Amino acid sequence: QVLGLQALTVRLCGPAMGSASSVSRKWGAALVVAAALGGSSVFLLERPRPPGTIMLQMPTASDADASAGAVLAEAFREPSGPSVGVLGARAPAAEHERLSSAAPKLAGAQRRNSSTSLGPLSTSVDPGSAPGPAGDRASSSTLLAPRPSHGPRNITVYMPWLGGYDCRSNRPAVPGNVCGDLAPLPKNVVRASGFCTLVNKKSPSSYGLHSLYFAHAMLLQAHLEKKTGVHIIPTNDPTAADVIMCRALGADPLLGQAFRKPGSRYPLLLLIDDRDSSTTFMNETVLRHPATMAVLKPSVWTSMGGSCPGGLGRHQQLLLLLSQGKARGDEDATSVTDMAGCHVWPKDLQNKFVVALPQVRTVREGVFTKPISKTLPWHERPVHVAFAGKVEYGETPEGQVLSKYRQAFLKELERACAGRGWNVVIHAGRMLPNKYWDLLRGTKLFVSPWGWGEWSFKDEEAILSGAVIVKPGASVLRSTIPMYVPGKTCLEVRVDFADLEEVLANALAEGSRRRMEHIQARAYEVQREYVSYGRAVKQPDIVAAWVDVIGRIDEALR
Repeated sequence: QVLGLQALTVRLCGPAMGSASSVSRKWGAALVVAAALGGSSVFLLERPRPPGTIMLQMPTASDADASAGAVLAEAFREPSGPSVGVLGARAPAAEHERLSSAAPKLAGAQRRNSSTSLGPLSTSVDPGSAPGPAGDRASSSTLLAPRPSHGPRNITVYMPWLGGYDCRSNRPAVPGNVCGDLAPLPKNVVRASGFCTLVNKKSPSSYGLHSLYFAHAMLLQAHLEKKTGVHIIPTNDPTAADVIMCRALGADPLLGQAFRKPGSRYPLLLLIDDRDSSTTFMNETVLRHPATMAVLKPSVWTSMGGSCPGGLGRHQQLLLLLSQGKARGDEDATSVTDMAGCHVWPKDLQNKFVVALPQVRTVREGVFTKPISKTLPWHERPVHVAFAGKVEYGETPEGQVLSKYRQAFLKELERACAGRGWNVVIHAGRMLPNKYWDLLRGTKLFVSPWGWGEWSFKDEEAILSGAVIVKPGASVLRSTIPMYVPGKTCLEVRVDFADLEEVLANALAEGSRRRMEHIQARAYEVQREYVSYGRAVKQPDIVAAWVDVIGRIDEALR
């Protein structure tokens, strides 16, 4: 009406407009006016402008158009509403301040000749369509009305570059479907350099990339949208996202640099922990930041315990104390590490850690393992006790602690098995893959000590092969895949292995056969529920955790 236009075509670029909390008609009206000035492509950027400010950036608009746009946008402003700035792509940053101060003075005349309704102005959301005839014109009051409360709410999430990572099998000669019935499949977005790139990109079995891929897949699930009423729209533009998904250790530079301008609104953060430790490593400033919604992990200590002096994980700190004679294996591991100065998170921050990322070996490799029904029954397996794994961890302080621990473990394992008449296989170092898998399929008890993390690939591989794992400190761990439940899915031993001989002897006693076969079957059945991405994204515990996370995000954006 102000410009004398009869019709115009509007392309709503998208997700950000729909997902902004409490989108009001005045913002929609300003967007339509901006479209008239700048052509069919209009971008709504809520950042890095100060809170309460919306910036409509028109790539083709001149500075003159931008000045006129600011006046027109102000004409649609309600007295209590936020200011609206419209700038051309080439307008200098200072132009915003000039327009913001000039617009109120110029808007009065416009306001006398216009209203907050655009009347019969014709609009279309199809950028390729031509303006319709007058008789087909839709009322802007219908077009620009807030979305119904019962409909899905759009939230735009920045998905980091996956580096070509995919669930489609990289082993075509081997039967198996890593994707399962996963739909839709996450897409490798165009790389946005410098934003939250994962450091662990070694192989398709990389747990860092797997965790990110799973999170991406989970956010796209229709059943998650149905439960939350939220529709997730992926983007590779972090500046246009309501939520940025990022590796946990990348959050600090993100908050410190990318959105550093005074008064700017931070995006919400959904953080992925790509370490294999169950310790909750986090920068406290980042964790306390109101933008941080959740830190997703595959496993944690049941106490949600944080890192220890010198950057050690909790398990590394405990092993160091044991080697120095400052702790005993029968003491409570959480209390011992707390007293050693390891970080204790308050309850409100503990709630930000969410265990909802299934471990990589089961999801990706489980489809390639033989069904337990095609392996030897537990009581017929020829190897009573086995260990295969790394013993030397290098010369770093953490590595020296782990090397000393593993070497002491091997001596204790040899002592516990000596003179028992058991068939014992101990292999320090790497094994050829075929020999390794044959060993697991013929083993009754597989002992899996701690390493770089409390969790190990071998835990999953042994369970999927039908062996029962013997795990130190299993009761202090909480895992997405519940594989560390003593007496149900594993056997627990003390962290110092002082009771190893007793646990092994009891498990291999003649009267324990039924109990061990029950643990074997229970662990295998639990593990199989998470094999393939299609099955993992439907597991009730995972779905419930993600519903909670999306609920937090939705509430924060309202």
